[in-house]
Amino acid sequence: MEKKNMNENKTKNHYKILFVEQDVFITDMYKVIFEERGFDFFSLEKIPDDFIEKVFEIKPDIITMDLIVSHEGFQAVRMLKNDQRTKGIPVVFLTNCGQKEDIEQGMALGAIDYMIKGNYSQNEVIDKLLHHLNANPSL
Repeated sequence: MEKKNMNENKTKNHYKILFVEQDVFITDMYKVIFEERGFDFFSLEKIPDDFIEKVFEIKPDIITMDLIVSHEGFQAVRMLKNDQRTKGIPVVFLTNCGQKEDIEQGMALGAIDYMIKGNYSQNEVIDKLLHHLNANPSL
C-alpha cells in the first residue's frame, strides 16, 4: 500500500493572505489550516483607520473580508479599490451575510467572489482561493 506524502496538501506556491474577520475563534481555526497549506497568514479583527497602509505593508496576494459590524467590509473594499497601490489585490468576501443585496454590492465593488461561511468547509474555502490565485498569472 502506497503512503501519501504529508506535504501533498500544501500549496505549490507560497501565498500571503490577509484574513479580515471580527471573530477571533474563526480566525484561529482558519490560521491553522491556511498555514498547514503553506500560506503566510495575516489577520485583522477590525478595519483600522490606517487600513490601506497596513495592507500596503503586508502586500497580500489575496484578502478575505468579512462584512464586520455595520458592513464596514464594503467600505474597506471601496478604499482598497480606490487606492492605486492596492486596487489590484483580489478580494473575496467570506461572511455570514447572504442577502442578495449584499452579494450584489460586494461583487459591484470589485470582489472576485462572495462566499457565505456556512456553505463551505475550511478546505473548500482554501481550494476556492487557490483557484482564484492560480487563475491570476500575475501573482
